[in-house]
Amino acid sequence: IMLSKKGIVDNHISVQTIIDAGITLDFYQCLDCFKSNIMQKFYQKVKNFDYCIKGEEDEDGELKTKIIGLVETIKLNGKKYKFGQGGLHSCEKSVSYHSDDEYLIIDKDVTSYYPSIILHKKINPMMFRHDSFISTYKEIYDTRVKAKAEGDKAKSDIYKIVLNGAYGKFKSKHSCLYHPSGSLNTVLNGQLLLLLLIDFLNYDGFEVLSANTDGIVCKIKRKEMVLFEEICSSWEHITK
Repeated sequence: IMLSKKGIVDNHISVQTIIDAGITLDFYQCLDCFKSNIMQKFYQKVKNFDYCIKGEEDEDGELKTKIIGLVETIKLNGKKYKFGQGGLHSCEKSVSYHSDDEYLIIDKDVTSYYPSIILHKKINPMMFRHDSFISTYKEIYDTRVKAKAEGDKAKSDIYKIVLNGAYGKFKSKHSCLYHPSGSLNTVLNGQLLLLLLIDFLNYDGFEVLSANTDGIVCKIKRKEMVLFEEICSSWEHITK
């Protein structure tokens, strides 16, 4: 209500208008850097897929919406990953890994991963005028990152819920944040960027054990930690 009073939200834009606008994809340029032939071909498949939004009325006259997108399982270096609209997930079952004198098990994740993508790509819901959503979202994002860095877990967790909740509303036609194209751009880029890191690590002989939406788990030789961190830092640099 407050946003509407400020003239930030245009309530005249209907759900049908948003559906009719279709899907416009905007991928990170660094995704052209995949090293393996498997990922190079898969990236082209993702880009060339015919994504669309289906909007149909049910028997009660209510408009039901659904994004039609690519769902596929891809195998890299012996590990299977499910690619779709819910984030990247590895497909291992009941496995156990342990560190020892030679190897470390390392968990790497990205702080506010999807919110970072939304800000980088300036994904602004259609009902919001100009970049009004992005400017407010960035304030919340910066507050959350600062709280986490300062060890204020309670504040960090609260703002994390706000950030992720806003992204979740991209899929809700009942919300002024409804933006199926933005939702698809976020999740596709998120999965592909994570696969890019996995591809980089596999190329240099590292074993990625699993992946889950915003992070990976790897088995690293203790003597190769420097190289591992260099690869991760390089990925962080090109994905900014």
